[in-house]
Amino acid sequence: FLMPHCFSDANHKTRYVLFRDFYQWFRETLEVIEGVDSVLWFIKPHPSGFHYGEEGQVEELVGKLKGDHLFLTPQDFSTASVLNAADGVVTVNGNIGLEAACAGVRPLLSAAAVYSGLGFTELPKSREAYFNTLRQMRDWAPLDAEAVRIAREVMYCGQFYTRPVSAIIPGGSVRPGCPPEEFKNFYDGVYDSISEKLSETRFEDDPYVQNLKSLLERGRDAIRQRDPVTVDAIM
Repeated sequence: FLMPHCFSDANHKTRYVLFRDFYQWFRETLEVIEGVDSVLWFIKPHPSGFHYGEEGQVEELVGKLKGDHLFLTPQDFSTASVLNAADGVVTVNGNIGLEAACAGVRPLLSAAAVYSGLGFTELPKSREAYFNTLRQMRDWAPLDAEAVRIAREVMYCGQFYTRPVSAIIPGGSVRPGCPPEEFKNFYDGVYDSISEKLSETRFEDDPYVQNLKSLLERGRDAIRQRDPVTVDAIM
């Protein structure tokens, strides 16, 4: 499965990248897999592309390809279905890579991710090495039990230990691919809540801000939920 990103979303959030941006990665990946007919390639557009005005862009690019080994997934094809059906997953550094590893599917990356370098991902050192790996995907092997265990531990830590505590920023999230009105209502509520909290708490006293300062000063990779500064310290 080839899992394109929203082309406009956080292209340069990591220091190690093989391509200029998500769009270049996708176009050049398509050019290679068009000639790799020993593999059935399924391309799943990102469900949140409409938030960036990108509806139909993936479909347009895929529609220009030739070959009966290339398929677009239906719009209602879920991530769970991807993980049940995939022998491999190709992403730049999206969350789907970690999700796939948790299901025993080895992800192929083209940029560093918070979960890369731990034994359950493949991250080539050059574009040509990446392209060669695509050409050899027919022989892609699943992850062993130990690699899956590590991936699941990383997923657990990411879900429960790296989310910053804040007295100002509310929790919660919006469903990927949710209707635009649901998306708008969620973030309207978030901004209203932040405005209200800022009238009660100084921004510089918020534990998220203090932990972010700690991250920048110490060069750490993540803001840990269990940092010494907590919500209780200022409530």
